[in-house]
Amino acid sequence: MGLPVVKLKQTVSGPLYASRPVVNAAEIIAWAAAQGFKSTLPPENMHVTVAFSRSPVDGARLLITAPVLTVWGGDRAVKPLGAEGAVVLAFTCQALQVRWNEYLMAGASWDWGTYQPHVTLTYSGAGVDLSKVEPFQGNILLGEETQAPLNVDKKDEYTEVAAR
Repeated sequence: MGLPVVKLKQTVSGPLYASRPVVNAAEIIAWAAAQGFKSTLPPENMHVTVAFSRSPVDGARLLITAPVLTVWGGDRAVKPLGAEGAVVLAFTCQALQVRWNEYLMAGASWDWGTYQPHVTLTYSGAGVDLSKVEPFQGNILLGEETQAPLNVDKKDEYTEVAAR
């Protein structure tokens, strides 16, 4: 017998963004501060992207099986993402990889070559020597997946907070 299958509470039909919030964001922010980060996204904005589709997708066609997801172990790295100063905690997670593939099979597009689960820590990481940062090794607790209409400028809405 497998996990119970439940529908997403809210679905989107069209270009969409699917993500899972980081439930233990405060723990990750404390780790980031200890690693020398001056600011991070606020806890309520930390998340893991599941799908970023410019192509229309019928989100109602997708079911989820786990309202929460715990990511433990696996390969981890802290690295820049893009050329605008973003720094992420990248990790491996088979369940997220499978979910991303489900979105692709439902018609989602993807702007990048491959899917790499990650938590964006900051968009202002220029002052951190990433060669000295030890990746977060604790569990990453992810809440229930959500879908929203795609907003390609969403990162511009985030205001960072001092890392503590």
